[in-house]
Formats: sequence, structure tokens, C-alpha cells
Amino acid sequence: MTGKSTVTALRKAYEAILDTLENQQYCEAKFHMSEDAFADVYKVEGLSGIYIASKITSKGVGSSLGPQHLASVITFDHGATWRPIQPPAFDVEGQSTGCTIYKNCSLHLSQKFCQLHPDTRSVNILSSKSTPGIIVATGVLGKSLKGHYSVYVSLDAGLTWRQTLRDLYFFNMGDHGGILTAVKYYKNKGETRHILYSINEGEDWSETIFHNEDIRLYGLMTEPGENTTVFTMFGSLPEAHQWIIVKVDFEKSFQSDMYRGDLCIGGFESHYLPDQVPCPFQEVDDFILFAQRERISRFNLITNKLEELPVKNLKNVIAIDFDMSTNCVYWADIALDTIGRQCFANGSKVEVLVSTDLASIEGMALDWISKTLYFVDGVRSKIGLIRTDINHGGRMRRTILDSRVLHKPRGIALHPQHGYMFWTDWSAENPSVNRANLDGTNNITLFGRDKVEWPNGITIDYVANRIYWVDARRDYIGSSDLHGDGFLKVVSDVEVVFHPFAIAVFKNDMYWDDWKRNSIFSADKDIFKGVDVIVKQLPGLMDLKIFAHGVQIGTNACANSSCSHICVGLPKNKFACLCPDGLILKGGKCFCPGNVAPLANMTCPLVGNTCSSDHYGCGNGLCIPKGWRCDGEDDCGDNSDEIRCGAQTCPPSFFICGDGKCLPHYWKCDYDTDCADGSDEKNCPKQNCTDGQFACENGRCISSKWRCDGENDCRDGSDERNCNSDAPSPCKPDEFQCKSGAQTCIPSTWKCDGESDCRDGSDELDCKNNTCSEIQFSCGPPNNRCIYNTWVCDGDKDCHDGNDEQNCTVVSPDLPKPPSHFIPRNGTCQDWMFKCKNDRCIPFWWKCDGADDCEDGSDEMGCPNLDNLPPLPTTTTAKPHIVCDNNQYECLAGDCIFSSWVCDGMFDCPGGEDENNCDDYKNCTTTQFKCKMDGSCISLSVVCDGVFDCPDGTDELSCMHNLPNGPATPSCSIGLFPCDGGSCYPLSVLCDGKIDCRDGYDETNCTKKSRVYQVMQMGVDERGINSTSLLLYWLMPTPSDVKFEFSPAICKVGEDKWKSENWTEDMTHEFSNLHPFTKYNMTVHVRIQNSSMSNGFPPAKYFIASTSEGVPSEPWNVTVKQRNGSHILVSWQKPVQPNGVITNYEICWKSQNSSDICLLLTGNETSHLLSPEFQHNVTYTFWVIGHNRKYQSNQSHPVRLLFDGETNLSFVKELKVQNVTDESISLSWIYEGDADGFNVVVHTDRPYPDLPSTITKTNNITLKLAPGANYHFEINAFKKELIGPVSYISASTTGNVLPKINTLQAILLKEVGTTVKLSWERPKYSRKLNWMYGIYYGINQEQLFNKPMLITLNETATVAKLDACEIYTFAVGLVGPIGYGPLSANFKQVSTSMNEKAPPKKIQVSRDVDNPLKMKVQWLPSCPSTQPKSYVIKVAEKSTTQTWHIGINGTSLSHVFNVSYGGIYDVSIATGQYNATYSKPVTYYAPPILPPFEIRVMSESNGSYIVYWQERQLPEYVGPYFYEVLVQEGNTLNETTAETFVVNKPPFVYTNLSANTYTFAVRIKTGKGLKSVTSELISKVSEIQTSTANLPAIIVPSLLVLIALLAAITFLVVRNRRLQSSFTRFANSHYDTRSEAATFDDSSLEEDDSPHIRGFSDDEPLVIA
Repeated sequence: MTGKSTVTALRKAYEAILDTLENQQYCEAKFHMSEDAFADVYKVEGLSGIYIASKITSKGVGSSLGPQHLASVITFDHGATWRPIQPPAFDVEGQSTGCTIYKNCSLHLSQKFCQLHPDTRSVNILSSKSTPGIIVATGVLGKSLKGHYSVYVSLDAGLTWRQTLRDLYFFNMGDHGGILTAVKYYKNKGETRHILYSINEGEDWSETIFHNEDIRLYGLMTEPGENTTVFTMFGSLPEAHQWIIVKVDFEKSFQSDMYRGDLCIGGFESHYLPDQVPCPFQEVDDFILFAQRERISRFNLITNKLEELPVKNLKNVIAIDFDMSTNCVYWADIALDTIGRQCFANGSKVEVLVSTDLASIEGMALDWISKTLYFVDGVRSKIGLIRTDINHGGRMRRTILDSRVLHKPRGIALHPQHGYMFWTDWSAENPSVNRANLDGTNNITLFGRDKVEWPNGITIDYVANRIYWVDARRDYIGSSDLHGDGFLKVVSDVEVVFHPFAIAVFKNDMYWDDWKRNSIFSADKDIFKGVDVIVKQLPGLMDLKIFAHGVQIGTNACANSSCSHICVGLPKNKFACLCPDGLILKGGKCFCPGNVAPLANMTCPLVGNTCSSDHYGCGNGLCIPKGWRCDGEDDCGDNSDEIRCGAQTCPPSFFICGDGKCLPHYWKCDYDTDCADGSDEKNCPKQNCTDGQFACENGRCISSKWRCDGENDCRDGSDERNCNSDAPSPCKPDEFQCKSGAQTCIPSTWKCDGESDCRDGSDELDCKNNTCSEIQFSCGPPNNRCIYNTWVCDGDKDCHDGNDEQNCTVVSPDLPKPPSHFIPRNGTCQDWMFKCKNDRCIPFWWKCDGADDCEDGSDEMGCPNLDNLPPLPTTTTAKPHIVCDNNQYECLAGDCIFSSWVCDGMFDCPGGEDENNCDDYKNCTTTQFKCKMDGSCISLSVVCDGVFDCPDGTDELSCMHNLPNGPATPSCSIGLFPCDGGSCYPLSVLCDGKIDCRDGYDETNCTKKSRVYQVMQMGVDERGINSTSLLLYWLMPTPSDVKFEFSPAICKVGEDKWKSENWTEDMTHEFSNLHPFTKYNMTVHVRIQNSSMSNGFPPAKYFIASTSEGVPSEPWNVTVKQRNGSHILVSWQKPVQPNGVITNYEICWKSQNSSDICLLLTGNETSHLLSPEFQHNVTYTFWVIGHNRKYQSNQSHPVRLLFDGETNLSFVKELKVQNVTDESISLSWIYEGDADGFNVVVHTDRPYPDLPSTITKTNNITLKLAPGANYHFEINAFKKELIGPVSYISASTTGNVLPKINTLQAILLKEVGTTVKLSWERPKYSRKLNWMYGIYYGINQEQLFNKPMLITLNETATVAKLDACEIYTFAVGLVGPIGYGPLSANFKQVSTSMNEKAPPKKIQVSRDVDNPLKMKVQWLPSCPSTQPKSYVIKVAEKSTTQTWHIGINGTSLSHVFNVSYGGIYDVSIATGQYNATYSKPVTYYAPPILPPFEIRVMSESNGSYIVYWQERQLPEYVGPYFYEVLVQEGNTLNETTAETFVVNKPPFVYTNLSANTYTFAVRIKTGKGLKSVTSELISKVSEIQTSTANLPAIIVPSLLVLIALLAAITFLVVRNRRLQSSFTRFANSHYDTRSEAATFDDSSLEEDDSPHIRGFSDDEPLVIA
């Protein structure tokens, strides 16, 4: 383009554009490059209104005009506004350019001036009509066209740019931009024989040889034709000028035929067709839907009204979605592990869609075309779906992707029309943004860890077909098209993206929430200039989405599918049929395992008498997919799939954290701490790294390419240490080699040019020996910087000493003032302007705008007169006329929308008339800001400049100074002062002789300011830390003439009760008597010694430290239950004062005759099932001990259990229905075993209420029920506390169904506020009965269906003493005389109001942290907005029956009481009004009095018992006490019926002998009447058993034994005498020495008694005494 016709801009915008024709006199004095006049303005081909121009930024000095005087600007609106060209953030090697518009640095593109200039000779800009949007140009990053040249590519018509090649190249494009080519420019690179080509818009380049010799190239052209792939080069040989022309055809370089020419093949043409938006039947205001954990809210974008949706009982909602067609909201609650739905058009009933096999649903997206709901399970690493339009078959639950593809998925977004699914994954190893088809196939990664690190929420702009996501680690909002191209960071490095979580796009804006800011923001979705704060102060923000008419529209191929179960759309207008989990797709049909066709009700038959692993076995023998279990529907037919639908356990393949959380096994030892206690990263083995990996110091292996890349990939920083020692990669001969860093090679001409191009700055070192090339000028020592010759004498001092501007001749001619562009040239206006009758030219969009811009009124002639429009058609329902506000557009139906919404591509009016007659309407460009209300366009440069340029003032509402004060920018507290517009500095830096504020405020007016001294360095000596003390030290420079005193202070973190110590000159202090394992905030006050300051200077520095772990308190509320004949379940509560982290527990037990047995558990769960060999009929005592990481607690209070080892309860057998009538069902069964009775539980379908359970001791029962109703029965045996397994059966009564109450009315008595009056009409029925009515009410569904709260014979009832400020649901149903009927068809909701006599809510009674003998009572007022004058707290001690009433001021919502050991207190609260209602009592157990231990019972021979025990050392606060011995006959003991004996000391003797067996126990009772828990029970059998009936049996045997004994004694006496006489005679005999014989007198001896003495030996004398 040449000549005057190319100048297209307004006067101010074009006054600096270079035009050689208009400035002929000036240019002739400067240079003689072209004989023809030209303008440096380039029109981008293929698109309307986009121009790139060069403007003069400064007047040259001397006789030359050079590139340093020119800068590039771009316009997107025919020249109405110009702006600098956006520079790329990174260069071709991935290194940050550091160039931003805010730093006065932009991209400047070479045009004809640089092409003709002798020192540059660069190639002009390239674009083509056949490749709209692609621009290739030579450019420079900086303040002007003077600098280092590179080749840049834009794919969005100049909006964003990417550096693709360094230095000067010839370039061209072919095949509609499908191929780009480039060759080295001979001017500065010499000869070449290589040509570069790219088939992906310059992202990657390949090289090929086109000649066997090096050639000096002078040009690169393409053959005619839009589809050509043939390129022509012309040049000459270096030795002699000889023209050489070379042609190269790149057709074979294409590997894919996905697109060629202008045709889209394979179904992708639908991406570019216009959207068909239906006109709404009933318009709904646009709104933002967002989750806040315990609530779901919406913000109306039209009325700016915030409201909470009436969804109750939410615990922790993360993900949400909404169906506009059914008015249903969907949510996932990760605390309950459920997916729920509530539709607001059909009675507002909450439905649980999924309640099984869920761990942590963090993302959710609705396919509104196929009516499927996709959800992301972050813990189980799954993406699944269910159908929302059915309520059977487990809602056809299907797993789309699992852990084979996913790692830590988070956000999800669907594009049902195009068949795509997008999701984010924040795995530490492979963070990514991904895409797959809606059936899970063709999954690809769009962006990996080079672009994302913690990707959170993701959304889709369905108008522009782009995705947007937020990164919470790198703190930016990114965007790209659906295929991952055109990546850009819309928002980054600003305070509004500290921790973004969710994002949504609507019209021209994007909306996101931020955790740290607790706010919802909006900004332009293309260019970030500022933000709007939509809603502030919203804690717990989670998912966020926007809904409006025209969002959930469109169709896909599923509309014509024949899928039997699930249909999802696919790209290219195709679809896929899917089967739910557990079924297999074959031949387009779903089959059960084993290729068996499912039954008519979609259940599967048994295969080999069993169900497959993916199926659940019903009680009736059928098989259903596991996903159908607990879905709220009776899929089995016997309701067995809906029984016991409680919390699910973790799968076996999951890792269990110390706190019980379940994680995938591959999350363990992944160098990311996922467990709260860090147990997933403990005891991890170190890896053996390969040759291509780098070994981190923590044992992790990473790619060697990640070493020294500026990112902490090891997580411990070891990969970024000692980076200068790495060997750099080799460079080309004409390049300089950097010493370290990711970029190692730069052009040699960049060395010593004053700019650090190497990351380590090595290109600016050793410049003394630097030599310049022939085209460069040397600045001389000391750096010998090289600059281009053309920079010499150009008016800019490029050398440090200005050597390049010395000895230059200066010429300053007078320049003519550029003429006005509002004046026509040659009698014509530009093509984008309107010519007035007075020949004035104005922009065409000024016509018919209501203003006389021509100054003769001709621009307002012929405009439509709105006053003469035909009248609006009348509607059947009269609607009051609303006068729209300023900057609003009135629709035909009377609705008001913002003027900025007119002609924005979306139908906002009900009739869509806001998008009519938009052919001549011009939207704002990317260089303009669109005023939010009236739609005016202003330049981006005037946004947030403090001046209201928009008529509605919205250009100053989206600015950074309007942000809420979040945690990151607190206001300055005491001890600090504000500086530099938001920062806070310590007062001690005021007037300290050093400038700390950029504006020097801290050192001004110092004569009027007093010097402030503060401690700024402090710490805690780690050696002085224990469980109760911290040793704080501090440092402070002391002037020679000043002495200081210090007062250290301490406070618990989270509290505001500071305790200051005495003033001291020491710089250390030990804080003692602290609580274990508690964080403390510490500081030090300073004052000048002997000064009058009592409190000293306010501190500015604080230090937080924690005490170490201490001894934990004992576990409490220990319960022991026998589950069956072999197992005992022990459960307990965690210690109230853990004083550390509880790591595990220890369960101990013993019997009377055994020693202590202890089991040390491995985790910190609070229940355990014991299965040792317990003995039958033996009493065991159990207690629990808690362990933290350093200490163990005292043992808990002992609990006793008499073990029954002989009772094993089984199923009841042959359960059947014996008889059915209109009003009853009789059941019978057989039980083989011993049972105390049977539990009978009756269930029925809603809206029937819950029925009470029944106990029977027989094997049959007849239940009185309602006629015509379905019932489900559960029957199980029980014995004592043991409960047997449950058997099920269903049956229905005959007769006509009981009627519903259809005319229920509920009215709140306003004068009371908490009383509701109900009335209804008598229902009609086939029989005449005297009805009994039940009144049901509650604040949730469980309470409503529980039981009738009131029964009456009347058709009216009054319900009083309800809680104030609550929403109650009321219903009425028949409860007699023939069973419980269904509840009324129309539930009534009533909101109670304030009542001064209503009780407070949420009463909490807990142990005071500091003192176990203090009880803390907390509550909330009955209504949030009310504050009674006073409260009355009633405390009743249950053991002593004492009661106290304490009056409390109404401003307080808590009170602390002193309690006593062993006390049991009931606490209730009422307002101070007369006859006010007390709240329901809350029972609090004070620390118990521990009982005596080691109880022993000894039985005596006289039949008495002696009871011994060990006395326990009790706290002094217990006071005087004595013992109570409890005795009862038998082997059990009931404390209320047992005999009680008072004893001061052990032992105790019991002498009652009326029974064989007695059970004993001992407890302590204080003087106040408080009792300890009872000791263990000891049963003892008597050793003496006497009875009058057995006396003969004892006497007769005793007499016989006595007679036999007397006879034996007589015999022995006679014999003894005979022997004595015989021996005497022997003694009286003599010995004859002669005959050597002895003579005896044997006259009285019998023969047998006579001794035969043969002789004596002389040496053995006989001695007779």
C-alpha cells in the first residue's frame, strides 16, 4: 500500500504516523531511500479493520531518520484506537523475555521503512486472505525498532505473538498457512544451502538441503495458488554473480490429511457453524451458583441479590452443577460421601443419587443433552457418570476413566455438542490439563508440567470454543482453544489470584473465586486490565458456575440413537453406547458376565450358583451390578440391596493414613504429603536412578533435563544447587556459549552489548578482550561494547560514555503540522467514515447516535423514530410496566437489560430482539474497554486512571484499589506504619537515618518525630523447649548513650490474652507453666531505662513457637459390647487433652483369676474388635491407654463385661407370611437355638411414616397395619445384649389404601412466634370410621417421618414451644383406628419467628482446656438477630439431685462452672423472661472418681466372706470420703437393688449365709454424696454348705467310722501289753558262762511268742536297763 489513501486514523492517533508524502520536506532532509511516496502502514489481509503502523516516537538528530525513532502500534477497529503490540512472554528457547507493556516495552515490527533502510533491509510483514489470522513478521523487543531482530508469528490476527526464529530471515507461507518456510538472510549470515519449514505454525522447524553449494539468497517466494506447497528461492553463487533459482515442493512433508484447503472433513465443520439459540418461553435471570461447604448460594447478576438455596443438611460441598431445563441443583458432599440433587419445581425433595464407592468428589459436570452427570473422585482416581433422567438400575453408573489414566484429578468441564470432556490433574509428577471424548476414549494431555503445576477449576467458553482454567500454585488463569492451541495467561502475578479454585465464563467476562481473598471476582476474559469484586466475605468458597438462557443449548447425535442404557455424544457428530459397570457391551447390547442376557428387570441370573465380582448377590438369588446397591431403588425385588447402606470402608488396595483417611496406594512415597499426619511419606525406600535421571538428596529421581531449570522439581531444592558447574551444551560457530542456565547459546553479536542475554550474565563478562565485527562500532574501554554502525550519531547515547554521539553534525528543520483527518482529501472520506453534508468526515458509528457530530445535523437524518414504533402486543396476564434505568435497554416484553448486552452475540431479551439489526454494530476491540452498563468503548489506557471515562463509571470499579482487604494485605497494626501505598513497616525505621519507603516518608519531618525502639530479632532456644516451658532470646543493637529494659510477653495463638513479664535488662527469658503441645505467640516490649514509659514502645516483631508433647489425658467413655459368642467390641473417645499427636492406643483386660493382658494397636482408631479366647461366664474388666509420640496416658475408667461364650445367634428360618387381612399381617418362623426373644422391625414406602419396632418372645407375630400398603420386615433373634443376623420378607395388606390429608393449612401465630396452628378436612374413605390424626413435624426429613409428635381426634391442632427462627415442615396422617396411613400430600413449611421465651440453640458443654474441674457452657441465641437481656442456666447434679440457677447477662454466650469429681450434670438454658422455656438438657460428665482396685473376696469356714481392696490415691479436691460395699445374691449385681454397706477402711466381712453364691463390688462415696464408678465385680461360692434335709446322711457314716476306730485302738492296746510282759521276763533271765546259754521262763508264752536265741558275742555286750 502506498500513497495518501492508506492513512486511516483519527487526528490524535495519526499525528505521529510516518508518512513520507505528508512529511516530504522533513524526509528529504533525512534520507533518500525511495522515489515513491509510501506510508509505513500495513493492512492485515483476510480480516477487516486490523492495521499495523509505525509511528515516530522522537525526532532524529542530524540528517538521518533511523529505526530508533520508530515504534509499532496496532488497531483492530479501523484506526479508532491504537495500542502497542503485545510482546511475547517467552522467547524461542523458553526463557522469559522480561518485556511487558507496563514497563514501556513492546513488540515492534519491520515494514517498508526497515526494508528500504540500508542498515536493516528486513522483510516486510506477511499475511494472506487465504490464511486469516496468521501473521509472520520481523520484529524487535524494546522501546523502538532498534535492537536484535527475530521472526515472530501471530495466530490470532496480532492479538498475541510468539518468537519463532532468531535473527533475520526471508519467510513465506503456503497451503492456507499449513506450511511456513524460512531461509537465512544473506545480509548478516552469509551463504546457506538449507531451508527451514514448519507445519505447525512455527512451533517446530525442520531443516532440509535445497542445493549442493552455499548460495547468497536474495528472496523467497511462493507459487501462485492458495493451496500451493511449492516455494521458489533466488540468489547467486558467492564467487561470482550468477543467478540461481531453486524450487522446493513440501507436499510430502504433511503426515495427516485432516484438513487441506478450505474444507473441514471428518465432522469438524460443526465447530464453525453458528449456534442456534431458541427463544425462551420464560426468561430466568442470569446468576452465579457457588458452593460454601455447608451451603449452596446463588448471586443474581441482574439484581445483584445474594440468596442461599433451601438445601439442608449439607456438610462439606465441593462440587456443584445445575440443570436449567429441570430447575435442579446437583452437589457432592465429601463429608457424607454422597451425590445429591434437589429440584425446586416438584416439591423441593432432596434425593441421594449416589452413596456408595465414593471417597472425595471434587469435580462435577452435567451433560444437559444426554442427561448424564459426570463426577471426579480425587481419592479413587476415577471419573464416572450416572444418568439423571432415571431412578433405577443404579442410575446406570459407569466408570469413564480410572487410575490407569488419572492420578489426582480435580476439575472437569464438558462440551456435549462437540463430544469433549476436559479435566485437570494436579499430580506432583504429572500435573496436566487434559481432554478426552465423552466416552473416555482418545484421551490426550493438552498441557503438562511446563505450563501447569496445581491446576484447579476448569470451564468452557461455549461461544468462543475456548477453555479456561486456574492454577493455584503458579497463581494464574490460563486459556487455550479446544485443541490446546493459542495458550495464553489471561491473569497472572496479581493479588486476585493468590489461590484460585473455580472459574466460569459468561459473555465477555470470566468469573473466579479465591480461597485467600474469600471473594468472587470478574474480569475481561481476553485482556486483564482490572477486576470487579462481585461478592466479598464468602468463607469456604468452592465450586462456581454461571447459568443463563442460551448456555445449556444445542444437540448431538444421541438424539437419534437407539442405545439401551447410556448414550454420550462424540466428536464429528457421532455417538457411543455404553453399559453400566458390571455389564459388557457386545454387538451394541449389554450382557451380564458370561455373555448372558439380563432379565426383564435388568438383573443378572446366577452363574455357577454365584455372582461375579462386579455384582452384588441379592437375598432372592439374583445378581445386580454393585453400583446399583444403596441407590434408593429396590433393584433386587426383595429390597436386600437397600439394607445396611451405611458408611463404606476403603478398598483393599488403598493406603490408610494415621487419621483413617483412605488414599490410593500409589500416593504413598510420592514425595507429596497427602496424609494430615505425613504417614504416607514415612519409611520410604530410596530409588535407584538411571543414567538419564538426576538423584535428589531426598531419594527422588527426576529427569536430568530438569536439572538447573529454575524449578524445584526435587521438592528439596537439590536440583537447583551448584548449577554453574554443569557443562554447557555446544554452540554453533556464530554463537556465544553461556556458562550455565537453560539457554546456553546466543548470537555472538549480543556479547558485551550491555544487556544480559545469558541467564547467568556471562555474556557481559571479560569484555576487555571483546572484538567487534565489521558492521559494528566499538565503544572502547573499559567494556569494549559493540553497537551497530547505524546507531552512531542517531541522537541516542548507546555507549556508556556517549562516545557514539561525539563529533556529530546536528540539523533541526521546521516540521509542518500534520493536517486533520476529519477533513476530506480529494473530496472523499475513508471507507470507514461517514461524509457529512458540510464535507466533514466522522466515524460511521457516530451516525444515528443522537449527537450532532457533523455540526450540521446530517449524521442524524434518516434515523428511525422510536416514537413511531407500532404498539407492543398485549398479553393475557397484565405485567406492570417497569421504567428501565439509565444505561439499560428495554426488551419488548418489558424486561430491562444492560445496554452493553445489546448485539453481544447472546439472546438476553425473551424475544431475542437485543440481537436484531446488529449488522452495523461494532463491538469493542481488544485494545478497548467496554463499559459494563451502556456498552461504550473507551481506550484501555484510561481505565483505572482515577477519572470516570465511562458514563456509568464502571471503568474505575474494576481497579486493584477496590479489592477487599484479605489476609495478604492487612491494615497496619500497632507498632507499624503504612508506607508505599499499602506496605507496613516497623516504627523503629522512622528517622533511623536510612530511607526505607520509596517516597522517603520515613525520613521526613524527623525533628517532629520521636525515636521508637523495637526488638526486630528474636528466636527460641531449641534446647530449652519442653512440654511446659519455652526459652526466648532476642537481639537488639544498643546505642552507647542509651540503656534499655525489656518486658517479654506471651499469648496463646488464637487468643488475645497477653501475659507480660517483669522488666529486665537480660535478653533471654524462660516462659514456664505453659500447656503442652501448644503454639504460643511471643514478643518483647522495649523502654528506655529510667524513663516514664510504663508499657514501653509498641512491639512490631512476634515469634511463634510450640511446646513439646506432654502426658495425654486418659481416653474416656469406654464401652464394651459382646458381638457374638467369640468377639468383643471395645470403643472409646479420644483424650480430651492429647497434649500431642495420638499415635496409637493400648487395650488391656483381665479377669479375677488372670493377670493383665494388653494389646498395643498400630493406629489411632477409636474402636477395636477383640477375638481372643474369652471364657464363658467370666467377668472381664477392660481399660484403654492412649499414646502420643512421647508419653502414654493413665488408664481409662475400667468397664466390666460378663462374657457369654455359649450363645451363638443364627438366622431365623422358614420366615413366611401366615395370613394377610386388610388391617394385619401375620408372620411365623422357626428358630433353632436359645434366644430371649425376637426384634421385629417394619419398614414401609414413603410417604408412610416410620413405624416403631416390636419385640416378641414367640416364633410368630400378628402386626396391626394399614390396608393396601407395602411393608418390609426385618426379624432377628436376641439374647441379653447379643443380636443375631437379620432375615427379610415383604408383604402387602389388602383393602383400600388409607386416604391422604389433602387440605392441610398451617398458620404461624405471629403474637407468639413459635406456635403453629394446623387445620385440615376429614378425608373421604369407603368405610365410616372415627379417625385419629397424627401431627408430624421437624426441621429435616428424618424428624418429619420419625413418629407423630401429637395425636388428636379433631381436625385442628396447635403445636407450641417450637424453636424460634427455624423452618419447620408439617404434615398430618391417619394413625388410627386401622393403622398408620400416608402423610398429607402437601407438606407445609412454616418459618417461626422471634419469641422472647424461646430457648437458645446449639447448647454445647465441654471441659475447660485449662482446668478439668471447670465446665464451659456455650450457646447461640434463638434468633441470630436477637439479644435477650439475660439468660438463666439451670444445672442439676443427678447423683445428689442438687439444682442451681445462674443468671447471665444477655451479651454473653458462654459461662464457666466449677464442677466436682464424679459429678453428672444436666445443663439447660432459658432466657430471663418469666415462664420461659428451657432447652433440652445436655448431660456433662465431670472427671470421674476412680474406684478401688484389686478387689479380692475370701470365703471363711464359718460361711462368711472377707472383702479386700487396694485404696487409690485420690485428688485432694475430692474431699472426705468413705467406701460402699455392694453385695447381691447370684453372679450378677444391680446397683439399685444390691445391699449397701458403709465402710471406712478395708477389709469388710460379710456374714449373711442365705445363698450359695454372692457378687461383690466396691465404690467410693464422698461427703457431698458423689460416687465413683463401681469397681470390678467378684462372684464367690460359699465353702460350707449345710442343710437339715441331709443330716442323716452325714451322721450314720460318721458313727460307723467311729466304731471301727475304737475297735482298732482296743486291739493295739492288748497287743502292746503282751509284748511288754514278754520283754520283762527276758530282762530278768541270767546268762550261764559255762554253758554259754540263756534260760527263760516260757510258761506263759505261746510258741509263736517265744524267742529263739542262738548265742551272744563277747564283743557285743548286752545292756539291759
